[in-house]
Amino acid sequence: HIFYQLLAAPDSAKSEIWDGLLGSGNESFNYVGDTDTKMIENCSDGDKWQTTVDALSLINVSGDPFKYLMRAICTVLQLGNLSFGVDPENDDRSVITSDAELLKLSSLMGVEKSTIEKALTF
Repeated sequence: HIFYQLLAAPDSAKSEIWDGLLGSGNESFNYVGDTDTKMIENCSDGDKWQTTVDALSLINVSGDPFKYLMRAICTVLQLGNLSFGVDPENDDRSVITSDAELLKLSSLMGVEKSTIEKALTF
């Protein structure tokens, strides 16, 4: 599963993809959470990470295209960390209540916080 593999990647690989991954693990993202499963088919997620990187390289997904793909996956993970609540000014609308997580998403995507919030709460 690519989410678990990405989170098990070495910090050197994580830093090339998104600095928000540094020091992160499964518990850092709501979509995956912590797990007791450390090995599948006698391979760790870290081992599978390298297998996935190598396989993608065979079909010319390396360099910038690889980074963009992994950042898209990070975006999905980070979207799962957002929390929503009722807009105090309008009960028919919602607002994002996790400002720190929204800021991380904004930085990752290169999109203004207000634009993301508008798109997700429209």
